[in-house]
Amino acid sequence: SGAAAREPGSVGFELTAQELTTIAAGRQRRFGGDPESHEEF
Repeated sequence: SGAAAREPGSVGFELTAQELTTIAAGRQRRFGGDPESHEEF
């Protein structure tokens, strides 16, 4: 299922809520906020 890959610390992806917000904002700017561009996230 790949769920294990999203476990905190499994590959060093321990993101805080602030980091997730920053990343999400950056992705929205980069992709123009197009919902279809977020399926990889």
